[in-house]
Amino acid sequence: MAGFLGAGILGIALAVPGCRLPQPQPSSLEQLVVPSVTGRQAMMDSARMIYQSVAYHFEEEQAGPDGKWAPTGTAGDVNSYGYGSGVCVSNDDHESYFITAYHVVSPFEDEQIASHPFLPLRRRFVKTSETLGLVTAYRLHAGELVYETIPLEIAAHSDNDIALVRANQRVEARAIHRLGTASIGETIYGVGYRAFPESELPSLVLNERLLKSFDIGYVKSLGDPLDPSDDHIAYISMNTQAGNSGGPVFNARGDLIGIRAHAFMLPLAPVEDMINATAIRTFLDSSGYTRLLRARPRS
Repeated sequence: MAGFLGAGILGIALAVPGCRLPQPQPSSLEQLVVPSVTGRQAMMDSARMIYQSVAYHFEEEQAGPDGKWAPTGTAGDVNSYGYGSGVCVSNDDHESYFITAYHVVSPFEDEQIASHPFLPLRRRFVKTSETLGLVTAYRLHAGELVYETIPLEIAAHSDNDIALVRANQRVEARAIHRLGTASIGETIYGVGYRAFPESELPSLVLNERLLKSFDIGYVKSLGDPLDPSDDHIAYISMNTQAGNSGGPVFNARGDLIGIRAHAFMLPLAPVEDMINATAIRTFLDSSGYTRLLRARPRS
């Protein structure tokens, strides 16, 4: 948005420098277990892309000698979008439910003001429309990526960055009804969507760089070493990138053990956090959707 409107709904957070990495860690990649083709496909079939777009109308203003703002006559309309991932936890003939990270689907601000860094100029953005949808297909048309989506609505959300979204029709996706657990050092698997940077794959157009990914990692910690009272997350080692947020994480048995949340850049290595199955269970219980899962987490 020409430098006036900030980044979209997906971002990378910075952790406090100097904090220690959770231990232990596998000594080599040989300790990571690759699942069978059938098992990997089953995990991937549960994930779908979630797309959000917003339209703003802006008017530019300039500050006069008296400090009062007056219109410059420059105005226009701009669009912004973001995408993330979600995991299907229920579908039938009438509706489908997906768990995702709330920051993937949280509404854009109704009004924003962006100031020029050097001049007495600002633009006031007012939201005119917003859409949230589950992506069924995407393609490149006239140089722009066009999404085909099914409308979504937020059924419930929590302060722990969890959201349950609903499509009022059946979605062709494998529903995950069982939560599970994983231990420190155990191999885990994550599914989600990502866009590889153009600098890495310059020969590909955007829709060729945007793809569903399958990542293998391991559990670094079962809680937050920086805040022992925070038991809703776990630290994991996985190649998490923008677009993966809200995507499912599985153990070797194919149980859902959490959803991906953020990537933190520490001085020496990246660390990702995962919202764990216990937090998901608590969220569904408290919001009245226990029926979407069939069994308690198992050890």
